[in-house]
Amino acid sequence: MRGCPALTVSRWRLWRLATGGEDQVVVHQVALGSFLNNAKARRAKLTPGQLAERGVERV
Repeated sequence: MRGCPALTVSRWRLWRLATGGEDQVVVHQVALGSFLNNAKARRAKLTPGQLAERGVERV
């Protein structure tokens, strides 16, 4: 998505996500900022060929 503003999320804020159905609900704590930072760092290490294999455009 070109021209979109950067997403800024606090690295240490924990988000609680509930998954499951009516009979069983599981709550997970996720550090969204850390996840995004790690994903960005891993993506930066990939070559253009590896990105193309995964269907990702380098902007």
